[in-house]
Parts: sequence; C-alpha cells; structure tokens
Amino acid sequence: MTEIRGHVGEWAAVLVSVVAAVVAIWQARIAQRQAVSADTAARLAERQATAAESQVQIMREQLDAENDERIDSRRPQFEVTASRVKDAGQNQPHAELTLTQTAGRALRQVTVQAAGEYVEGFRSGRADEWGLHSVAGEAVIDGMSPGGRVTSGGVV
Repeated sequence: MTEIRGHVGEWAAVLVSVVAAVVAIWQARIAQRQAVSADTAARLAERQATAAESQVQIMREQLDAENDERIDSRRPQFEVTASRVKDAGQNQPHAELTLTQTAGRALRQVTVQAAGEYVEGFRSGRADEWGLHSVAGEAVIDGMSPGGRVTSGGVV
C-alpha cells in the first residue's frame, strides 16, 4: 500500500491525462458533428438560394406577361364585320367593307390600306364627269372608338 501511496501523484497525473484524453475525444466528435451539421446547412442554404432564384425568374416572367397583356388590351383591334362585292359599272367590281373597332382606346384617326392581287386601292365616293372614280392607296377615317363602324366607299 505504501507503494501505491508513493505513486498517488503519478496515478493522479495518469487519471487527469485519461480524463483529458476522453474530453478531447468527446470534443473532437462534437466538432465533427457540428462540421457535418454546418455542411448540411450550407447545402440546404444553397438549395434555398437556387429555389429563390427560380421564383424570382418566374415572377419576372409573370410580370412581363401581365405587362404584355395590359399593353395588348389597350391596343386597338378591328374586324371586318360586313362585306359585299358589287359591280360598279365599267366592268369594275368593288367590295364594300364595314370595319368595326372591337377593342382598344378611342382613336383620332385610322388609316386603312388595301393591298392584294388585283386590288388597286380604295375608290372615292364620287364619280367624275365620265362616271369614273379616283382610286387611292389608303383611306383615312377621322375618329373611331370601340363599337364604332365605318363602311368604305369600296375597294377596287
């Protein structure tokens, strides 16, 4: 027993060293778990950032689509709501067209052009002294709003 008492300091040092080693191992494991947790958190944060970027892109596309739709809804839209072909004499058939503005803002002036195979243009409403009508490349309509209708003097 005296031998043990003489070595108490050594045993105490060994015991302290063992406890210190156990604590160091324990702290190393805790640090390792924290590193794994930090790595997992970093991966999750990266996924969230990617998802957020995708959401921002989707929002931009939605805003662009809404803006395009808003602009389109304000644009004037027209439709030929009636048409008939007549023979105006002098072997010159012409078509009477009714143009209706179906949507959009009211307009101060509308210019309509006629083009196509065998189409010369718009015939004026009045004939000259020989019964001939002048032909223009376009017709100008003063003022038009949604629901407004205009019938042309004829397309020849």
